[in-house]
Amino acid sequence: MLDNTPIVGLNEKACQMLGVVPTEAVGRPLGLWCPDETMAVWNRVFLDYISLKVSHEAETVIRCKDGSDLDVILSAAYPKRPDEQVFVVVGLVDISERIAREKALARAQLDLAHAGRVSILGELAASITHEINQPLSAIMANGNAALRWLNRPVADLDEARAAIGHMILEGERASRIIARTRAMAMKGSGEHSVFELKPTLEEAIEITRRQIGLLGASCTMHGCDTSVRILGDRVQLQQVIINLIVNAAQAMTSATCGDGRVEVHFRAEGRRAIVRVIDSGPGLDAASAARLFEAFFTTKTDGMGMGLSVSKGIVEAHGGTIAACNNAGPGCTFTVDIPIVLADEQDVDGGSPALRFA
Repeated sequence: MLDNTPIVGLNEKACQMLGVVPTEAVGRPLGLWCPDETMAVWNRVFLDYISLKVSHEAETVIRCKDGSDLDVILSAAYPKRPDEQVFVVVGLVDISERIAREKALARAQLDLAHAGRVSILGELAASITHEINQPLSAIMANGNAALRWLNRPVADLDEARAAIGHMILEGERASRIIARTRAMAMKGSGEHSVFELKPTLEEAIEITRRQIGLLGASCTMHGCDTSVRILGDRVQLQQVIINLIVNAAQAMTSATCGDGRVEVHFRAEGRRAIVRVIDSGPGLDAASAARLFEAFFTTKTDGMGMGLSVSKGIVEAHGGTIAACNNAGPGCTFTVDIPIVLADEQDVDGGSPALRFA
């Protein structure tokens, strides 16, 4: 239809936007300026026209004379009496600068989240080194044991096999540690996938276990047994929980809090997943609470003030909220509230879940 819809006129501004003179456009088909990826928009334009609607507006792109695509708001105004005329007035508003700013902001947010992950990795370096050393030491011990069993006058093959089996398990353990560390350090694309919340929280606790242990704290998890699934960037959301756990342990270290305990609670509440990170530290004073999620605000002498600001951006990008409040007793609670994914609909191709936001 676009290839059979001629342009009958265009004003000076439209010529500037498309990079043409009137004679290069008048009489030529509209389809020349419409990239294939815009067909859904034009389908809607024509469907609204034949439905006798007054107008249609949408964001799309238009193809310029030089082959580049221009981001525009397209407005189509239809004739009031279509039986008498078949002219449609199409207005274009150049929004390329706004779209470019939005893309730049998205890139900056991604870079900021990545910087936050790398910062956390620096803080966790000692813990990662310790975790790698444990399986490496076990591999060496089991390797030596296997050699001893094999070097006996009568080799004990069963014991040697068992020792080699332990070496393989410890090697797999070291590989998992490296993989999860590398995943945190990688600059993600922001692409979302569906994942289970419980193992994600368990891994975050395991990642921080050594570091918060050095701070004199421990962390336990409490949650429901039912499946709680999230659609989002797993690494980024795990970064939020890691940051909250480490912050809680550091807060308890800065005060005399006795046994430092961090508790991670999660549950499904209606159509939301609620994750709470609870500490037994000194709590928040009013001044700090008011500015807690501001960029560059920190109460630590060596802090950058980026962790909670980045965490807030990540959570809100996933359609959630993050908040903090003091407990009735000692300490404070950070609460993360994000949408869960429902899988109660089946697709038509074979029964795999048709996922949708709650």
